[in-house]
Amino acid sequence: HTRSFHVTGVQTCALPILRVLQVNLPVGYTTLDHEHSHDLLTVNVENGPTRTRDGAGDWGAVRERAVGAVNVTEYTGRAASHVVRVVGEKAYRLTGVENVRATGWSTLPPIQDSAMAVMMESRAFRAYSLQLPNGASTTHIHAVPVVVVLLDGAVEVGSTALAERGAFAVVPAGQSHAVRAQRDVRAVEVEVR
Repeated sequence: HTRSFHVTGVQTCALPILRVLQVNLPVGYTTLDHEHSHDLLTVNVENGPTRTRDGAGDWGAVRERAVGAVNVTEYTGRAASHVVRVVGEKAYRLTGVENVRATGWSTLPPIQDSAMAVMMESRAFRAYSLQLPNGASTTHIHAVPVVVVLLDGAVEVGSTALAERGAFAVVPAGQSHAVRAQRDVRAVEVEVR
């Protein structure tokens, strides 16, 4: 089931153990105070600089993130709220993956695939960088659900075509999936542990 929420700049795909958020905030936009209560991994899709404020506190320093940068915040068990303001000349775009488990995260070892390298690990996620030249492909299986986020190029993930930066595909746990590059590809595969 996919649900779209009409909160400005946010769309979501919800499944039993994960949610995918696509956030697109224009230059100068300030969000409402909002709370996160589950571990969240974000993949930066556009490098618009932001500042954040917790509650009624002061604005933090400007944060700039490179396209493809991955960040994890462990909110499960310690929910927090904040406000985000887009500063500078570019929109702020990210694809976020929320692991809605409260406990019982997987501790399985990383998969082995020559096209992928582990970028980071946390209790709730493992992120891999994926690079394939035009025409190349790789096939593998993850024991947990995976979200594939496209950064550059065009790719097919199983039968799902991704051609725009930030587009994503969700692969169920234990399902073999082929990733086929239609152009040189740079992507992030996120295991939801």
